[in-house]
Amino acid sequence: MTSFIKEALELGTGAAGLISGSTTAIKGVLDLVRKPNPDMTEIKFLAADAVDKLLEAKQAQMAMQDKILELENELKQRDRFQEEAKRYTLTKTDMGGFVYTLKPSEAGREPQHDLCASCFERDIKSVLQPVDFNTLECPRCKARVFKGDGQANVMYGAVQSGTDWSGF
Repeated sequence: MTSFIKEALELGTGAAGLISGSTTAIKGVLDLVRKPNPDMTEIKFLAADAVDKLLEAKQAQMAMQDKILELENELKQRDRFQEEAKRYTLTKTDMGGFVYTLKPSEAGREPQHDLCASCFERDIKSVLQPVDFNTLECPRCKARVFKGDGQANVMYGAVQSGTDWSGF
């Protein structure tokens, strides 16, 4: 975001310099016109120079407006993400990984899901996807996090005692 602001300020400074230069050229034209025998060639040259500088200033102004619009859009996008981010909480998984988990109170119609912590810190909402046993992966940055699926299958074994099977 600071690069956008810096570019917009540089464009504004350049435009201001061009306007100042065109103002100087226009003053020169006025000074020449006020003389008793003005040099038309010099007047034309200064007038053309003033027009060129004004056109360049207009282009710089338009470029600055484009940068400002980009900055405004980035700020709106960041505000939307910050609002959405309030719905999640940083959670340590049962296997030691970190994810942003949808708060149960915010679920509504959405299924419970986790977001990539790395992408989340860059204001990107990327839903982790299962790729292997107890392994989630970010489709965007490919970061992996280990998280139990909560469906542990407990196997009950039996102990043979003679011909009796116990444990059932």
